[in-house]
Amino acid sequence: MIKNKKYLVFLAVICGGLFLKLTWLVVIKNGFILDIDDYITAIIRAQPSTQLHQVMWMISWLSSPMMIFLYSIIVMAILYQLRGLIPVVWVGVIMLSGEFLVTFLKNTIQRPRPVGHGSIGGFSFPSGHTFGVALFCLVVMSIMMLEFKNSRQILINSLLVVWIILIMVSRVYLRAHFPTDTIGSVLLASTWTSIALMIYPTLKLKWLKKFNIEG
Repeated sequence: MIKNKKYLVFLAVICGGLFLKLTWLVVIKNGFILDIDDYITAIIRAQPSTQLHQVMWMISWLSSPMMIFLYSIIVMAILYQLRGLIPVVWVGVIMLSGEFLVTFLKNTIQRPRPVGHGSIGGFSFPSGHTFGVALFCLVVMSIMMLEFKNSRQILINSLLVVWIILIMVSRVYLRAHFPTDTIGSVLLASTWTSIALMIYPTLKLKWLKKFNIEG
């Protein structure tokens, strides 16, 4: 299914359209969006505790941009050993370009962080932590589907989805982001991955021919 270009175009248009719509509602400070943020935040922070705060902080730290960079390097090293240079370049380009994209959007939209976020700097929308995790997880899922297709794929994909949900919850719990910041990040990561997947087969074929590499 992931190789179906029409499906990828559909996914990119839907996710991209939803992201743009959400971005506009955030920019104009739409009341419905603000109510959703307040409602979800109240649920997530219904029973705060020191222990839960520590767990959420650890999840957030393990999902920081620096850690995602480290995980990406590890994945790229493994890919290079198993599949050569082409998927490594693809992963590197999509992760690096994605980081530039989310940073540009944050500094352009300039949504203030929630009250009570402490000493965290920068802007709120979209969530950089959530975007990095979502993009990394979607890239790993895509590479496994395109290059490996093993029986453990469903289990690994499920764990990656759980990770995305955990970082979304942790960023809201820590008051680093509004819920819509994290939702927007997942939509943006889905759009970016879909676009990258559209060009991957063509890129791979061209590189195989150009450099006379065995597939």
